[in-house]
Amino acid sequence: MPGAEDGATVTPPSRASDRVRGSNATGIRQAGAYTKNFFSQYNYNSRLVCTHFYLISRRVSVALLKCCRRKITYDIFLTRRSDPAMDVDSLQFSSRHFLHLLESRGISGTWGWRFAADQHVWSPGLFRILGLDPQTTRPSYDLLVGLVHPEDRGRMASGAGLIRDVSQGKQTIRVIRPDGSHRALSVRSELNLAPDGRPLGIAGSVLDVTERESLRRAVAAEQRRRRALFDRTRTLTFSNDPDYAYTFSEEAYELTGLSPDETADDAFLAVVTEEREHWRAVSLAAHQVGRVYTMKPVLYIAGRKRERFEIFTVPITDASGQVVDWGNLARPLGTRGSPPLGMLLKGLEQAIGGHHLRAARALLDWSMSDLARAAGLSLSTVKRMEEHPDGTAQRSRHKAVETLRTVGIQFSVLDGGVIAVGRR
Repeated sequence: MPGAEDGATVTPPSRASDRVRGSNATGIRQAGAYTKNFFSQYNYNSRLVCTHFYLISRRVSVALLKCCRRKITYDIFLTRRSDPAMDVDSLQFSSRHFLHLLESRGISGTWGWRFAADQHVWSPGLFRILGLDPQTTRPSYDLLVGLVHPEDRGRMASGAGLIRDVSQGKQTIRVIRPDGSHRALSVRSELNLAPDGRPLGIAGSVLDVTERESLRRAVAAEQRRRRALFDRTRTLTFSNDPDYAYTFSEEAYELTGLSPDETADDAFLAVVTEEREHWRAVSLAAHQVGRVYTMKPVLYIAGRKRERFEIFTVPITDASGQVVDWGNLARPLGTRGSPPLGMLLKGLEQAIGGHHLRAARALLDWSMSDLARAAGLSLSTVKRMEEHPDGTAQRSRHKAVETLRTVGIQFSVLDGGVIAVGRR
């Protein structure tokens, strides 16, 4: 077990971009000193805090940091894995450096409570996560629980419960900060027991997983929309990368009766034998030039049936115009009312050019200023969008296209990959 002082040391970040101005700076320094003194006096078992972040860094650092969209590089966490000090049982290096690193990024914090003296301590990182001023806020477990979302508060043990040795493992909760903003936190705590089993205190770690949870909810919502569309019209979406590797949805396997192993060998296996090579050639030719295209193949349907589908495919590009993915939508021929979803929607918006926007404005009898006002964009942005659409930010393009859709404009992919503009 590392020294208690090392396990609890928390200092404010030294980078200029992470400094806290004004009175908060003094409060954070005081909180860091108090954290150090608290654990030093109490000789608290702080392995929980060190081990929690050590395991995060070793097992899920890359995935976690991608979800959180934090600019922490992989090598920061792993370049010293061979260092003997990185052993879980000897964390003098990791407790100091990992906690400093993570807390300076605003995604982690720690807290402790010494029961006999009723002493509470929060690290500077926890104050940041909760949106509280360390100079004016007196930390307490009741305050922490009081910030938890009412729907999640029942899963938190009460202060009296912790003193009675109520176990509280790892869980994800939501908190409401004083400014009204919500954050999703992964929390974990561990009791410190006397030799006779009496609870002496508790220490906890907190990790801000708001971005990860937001992404998870967005993915779940997209899956529900996709499923509802399939149940209603048998419309499904899928994707493929520039190397022609396809990713099919569960709905695609349900429709065709094929397995992932079968489609991995040949993504066109669902196309009837006599048409398969023709449509494969059409697809390859369009991929080579990076353009929108449509196909109308007859597919094998589960239950030994055949049915003609129409498939719309659009390229998805990065900021430099390089194709990074392809979005596809398949539906029975003649189906109407199938809105583009996910990647297909993004790709379709990227394929909309300045002449499409001008045509849409003409149908509405709008000027550039009208579109700019309705979409919340500047007039110069709309001008650039119509004159040089490839140089326009994706967010601005999305706002303009979404605005036009809400007032009745429809963008449709026709045979040959032509995008048509119409009005409902």
